[in-house]
Amino acid sequence: MKRTKFTILKAFFFLLLTFDLGFIAPAFGSVSVLAGSSETKFVQQDDSSFDLLIIDKPVKGISYNEFSNFTVLSKKLVIFNGSDSVNHSITPANTIIIKSSNISISNEVEIIGAPANILFISSSASACKECSFNNVGRVTFALASIGTKQEIHASGVVGKLTTLNAGRMQLSNIKSPGIQSLEFIADKVLLSGDIDLNLRADIHSEGGYVIHPQGSKIVGSGGVSFYPGKMVINYENLRVDSADVVSDEFILSSRIRAASVAILTPQNIKITATADISTISDILSTSTLNGQFYAPIEGIFIQGAGNGAFSYKKNNIVMWGKLSTDNKIVIKSLNRLDVGSSIVAKDVSLISGYDTYVTGYIQSELIEIAARNLINSGRLSSKIINVEAAHGINNSYGGDIKASQIVLKANAGNVTNGSRSDKVPYTISTTWLPISSDLTSLKHGIFYDVSETGTISSNLSAHISGNNISIQAKAFENINPYSIVKSSSDDWSAGISVNNQLANQVSVRAEHKLEIKASNYVLNSSAIIGLNQSGTLVINSPKFSNERYRMQMESYVYNQAVMSSDKSRQYDSARIGTTTKVIAYSPPARFYSFGEFRFSDGKDTDSIDEEFINELSYFEVFSDAHFHQTEIKTIGLEVSENYDFTALHDIRNCLMFRTCDGEHVMTLAEAETLFSVSGSIYGVDESIASQSDLDIANINIRQAKEIDVINRYLAPFFYKNNDYDYGTVNHSEVQGDMLTGMRTQCRKGMFSGWGINRAYSKCENHSFQVSITWLLSEEAKDRELGKTGYTPAQFEAASKIYVSSLPSKPVTWPAYMKQGYQGVTSSLTYSSYSIDGCYVVIGYTQTNTFYGSTYGAAYTRITTGDFNNRIPIRLLMKFLPDAPESNACPLKTVDPKSYTVKQYDDAAKIYVSTLTIDASLWSSLFKQVRNGKTYGQTSSAISYISYSLNGSEVLVNYKQTEYYTISAPYAGSRSFTESHDLTKRISVAELMNYLPY
Repeated sequence: MKRTKFTILKAFFFLLLTFDLGFIAPAFGSVSVLAGSSETKFVQQDDSSFDLLIIDKPVKGISYNEFSNFTVLSKKLVIFNGSDSVNHSITPANTIIIKSSNISISNEVEIIGAPANILFISSSASACKECSFNNVGRVTFALASIGTKQEIHASGVVGKLTTLNAGRMQLSNIKSPGIQSLEFIADKVLLSGDIDLNLRADIHSEGGYVIHPQGSKIVGSGGVSFYPGKMVINYENLRVDSADVVSDEFILSSRIRAASVAILTPQNIKITATADISTISDILSTSTLNGQFYAPIEGIFIQGAGNGAFSYKKNNIVMWGKLSTDNKIVIKSLNRLDVGSSIVAKDVSLISGYDTYVTGYIQSELIEIAARNLINSGRLSSKIINVEAAHGINNSYGGDIKASQIVLKANAGNVTNGSRSDKVPYTISTTWLPISSDLTSLKHGIFYDVSETGTISSNLSAHISGNNISIQAKAFENINPYSIVKSSSDDWSAGISVNNQLANQVSVRAEHKLEIKASNYVLNSSAIIGLNQSGTLVINSPKFSNERYRMQMESYVYNQAVMSSDKSRQYDSARIGTTTKVIAYSPPARFYSFGEFRFSDGKDTDSIDEEFINELSYFEVFSDAHFHQTEIKTIGLEVSENYDFTALHDIRNCLMFRTCDGEHVMTLAEAETLFSVSGSIYGVDESIASQSDLDIANINIRQAKEIDVINRYLAPFFYKNNDYDYGTVNHSEVQGDMLTGMRTQCRKGMFSGWGINRAYSKCENHSFQVSITWLLSEEAKDRELGKTGYTPAQFEAASKIYVSSLPSKPVTWPAYMKQGYQGVTSSLTYSSYSIDGCYVVIGYTQTNTFYGSTYGAAYTRITTGDFNNRIPIRLLMKFLPDAPESNACPLKTVDPKSYTVKQYDDAAKIYVSTLTIDASLWSSLFKQVRNGKTYGQTSSAISYISYSLNGSEVLVNYKQTEYYTISAPYAGSRSFTESHDLTKRISVAELMNYLPY
C-alpha cells in the first residue's frame, strides 16, 4: 500500500469569552481547586454544554495547577490557554500540569487558545474512561510523585516522575484522533476496551486529502505509550532513570490504533489473544507544536526494563495477540520471550536475554532475532532472516523458516532443524551425538542414542528454504524422527508402506547457495538437504553423516565400500555381512545438489582426515564434487534381487524430489542407497597406485562362501614353475558387485648374442573383471533354489530349451527397409530367468537379420528386441528331460482363470502401452505430411479398448489413431483424424507378465 506523508494544518478559531472575573467565585463542582492555588479558576456552567478551566499563569512555559479533586464526567471541559495572537496580556503555557489526589476523566477535554501538553498527575487514583482530547499535543497520565511548584518553576522543567507503590490507573475506550502522544505512567496500568488516535480522511477532488470523521482513509496519528511498574522517568525525554524488577504482570487485551505504540516496563508483559495492535494506515500525519515539527516514528516497540537479579518469573514477555505495522516492530525482553501471535511488519526485531519461543506467524521484509536460544515452531517468512543465538537454534515441531536470504548462527551450541525425538518438551542444552558407523550392529541411527521424555508431538515437520542459506554452529542437525516398527502381523517382504508426507517433513533446501559450517559435525538423519539449482553447496565440518534416523534388522546383507582420499574412484576394500529382515524402518536421508558440492573442515594445515559417511541413504551431486583430505564411506543394504531401473528411479525421485502422488508410497529398503556424482570428483590423487591386495583382512565381514569363491577365482593366477615362469596378482579390489584387478603372467625367455646366453622373464599384464554375484551363483547352481524343488542349473537348462521351442515374433518392416531389403530371418537367444512365486519369467532376445543386394553385392542389417514370457514352473520343467516331479507349485495353484477382471484389464492396458505404431496403416496423405511433402504436423497414438478371453489366450482390442494438420498459405489449416481398430492375440501366461503387481 502506498504511504503518503502530509502535514495537517489545523486552524484554531477561538471564541473570546468575556467574564467579569471579579464577581465570579471559584465553583466547587466536579473540579475542586485547592485554596491558594494562585490564578487557577474553574467555572461550572449549568446552562452550557461545557465547563471552563482557567489555568494558572505559566512560568517558563509551565502552568502548575493543583486540585483536591479533578473529575470530568457529564460535561466537556474547556481549558483556556491564552494566546499572544488574541491578547498580548495573556501568555500561553507550553505544558499544563493538573495535579490532584484523584483524577477521573470520562469526557472530552479541549484547549481553547494555544495548543499545549497536559500532565495529569495524581497520588491516589487515576482513570481515563471514554475520554478524548482536542487541540492538545501530548497527554500524560501519571500516578507518581513530582517536584513542588516552586522547584518546577525555578528549573523550567517537570523533571523526574517517580511512580507510587500500588498506584492503579484504569483505562478504557479512549478515542482521541489527532493527538500527538498519549502516555500512561503508573505502578499498575489496567486497560480494557479500545484506544484509537488515528484520524480519518477522504481524497480531495483537486488532489490531496481532507480530514473527515467518516473518511475512508486512515491517517496514522500520534503514539500511545505504556510505562507500568516501579520506575523513575524523566518527563521531558521519557528516559527511564531506574526500574525495580518485580514479578507483577502488565496485561494488554485491547484493540489499539495509532501511528506508534510503545510499552516499557520492568514487569512481565502479556499481550493476550484478544489484543490487536496496529499502526497500519493509508497516510501518516505530521504536526507542529510550540514551533517544533513532529513526525511520529511509526511502529510497535515493546521492551523490558531493569537490572534486577535473574529470575525465571521476571522480565518475561508473552505475545499471543496480533501485531501489525507498515514500519517496524521491536520487542526486547530481558528474560524469556514467547511469540505465539501473528506479526506483520516491514522490519521485525526480537531480542531476549534468555530464550525466545516462536509459535506464531511472522511476516516481514527483515526479521532479526537475537537470543540465548531460539526455539521456533511457528512460521518465519521474510526477504531477509538473520538469527544469532548465544547457544542454540531449534526449528522444530512445525517450524518453517522461509526467506530469500537466511543466516542462522549459534555461537556455542547446535542449529537443529527437526528434532531428536517425537517428544515435547525437549532439552535445549548443548549435547553432541555420536557420529560413526558400526557394521557389526543390528541397530542403526540416532534413535538409539537419545533418551528424551515428554508428550508426543502431533507435528514433527521442520523446513528451512531460501535462495541463499548460511548456517554456522558447533553442530548442525537435520533430523526427521519418523520411523515405523514392524508388527508381528505385517509382511514387509514385498515392500514397506511409507507415509509420503511424513517421509518429507524435515528439509533444508536452497535455490542458489547453501553453506553449513559446524566445528563438530553435520548430521542429516532421514531428512532432506538440497540445492535446487546451479550454485554452490558447501559443508565445512570434520564429520558429515547422511544416515537414517532408525533402522533395525534381524538379518541382512550389508555392504560397505571405503574410498580413501589418495585414490581416485577406487576402493580400499569392501566389507559385507549377511542378514535378511528389517524390523524397524526410517526413510533414507536425502542429500542432493544440482550445483557444485564442496566438503572440508575449513582447515588447510591439519593432517587429520575429514570423515564423510553415506549410510543407507541417498547422496547425489549433479555437478562436480570437491573433497579435501576426506575418507568417504558409503554403506548400503545389499540388493537381494534384481530391481527394474525404472522402479528404483521412481522410488528415489519420490523420496528426494517429491514427485510421487498419494499419501503412501511402497519402497524397498534394499533399494534406498545411492552415492552418485554426475560430474568430476576432486580431492583424490590419481597418480598413487593402490597397495591394498584383496585378502581376508580387507573383506573380513564377508561370509565364508563369498570369500571362498573369490579365492577360488584368484587361485589359478598364483603359480611358480621356476624363477622365470610364474604368475601373480598385482592389484585387486571390489567395487560394488565387481571384482577387478591386474594380474601378471611371466614366461622364461633366453637372450643370445655377443657370446652371451642368459635367461630372463618375459612378463605381460592382464586385467580381469568378474561379478561376485555370478561367482556365487555358479558355486550354488546345483543346490535347490528356495523351495521350488529345482536347482538354478535346472531352471537355466529348461529355460534354454523352452526359448528354443518358441516361434519368432512377427517382424515389422519399416517402409524404408521394404525398398532396400528382400528378406529376413529371425533367431531367439535365451538371456535370463527369474522366479516369481510359482512362475518363471524367462527373458530372451530375438535377432532379426535383413538381407538385400544391389548389383550382385549382398548386404545385411541386424535389429534386436528383448522379450520375456511368464509360465508356471511345472509347465517349464516339462521341457527338461528326466526332471524330477516337485509338489512345491502344483498346476492348480497357477490356473489362469484365477485372475480377476481387474488383473486382466490392468495387464492388457500395460501390454498395449508397449506396442509400437504400425506404419503400414498410414494413409498416403498422412505420409505426405509426415515426410514434409505437404506442410503440416503429424502425430500417432495407441489407446486401449478392451479384452476378451478365448481359452488359454486373450484377445486384446486397441486403437491406433493418426492425427495430422494441413496448412496452406492464405487458406488456414485443417485437421484430420484416421483411426484403426486392431486386435492382438496373446497367451494368458505371457499377458500376465505385464501385470504391475
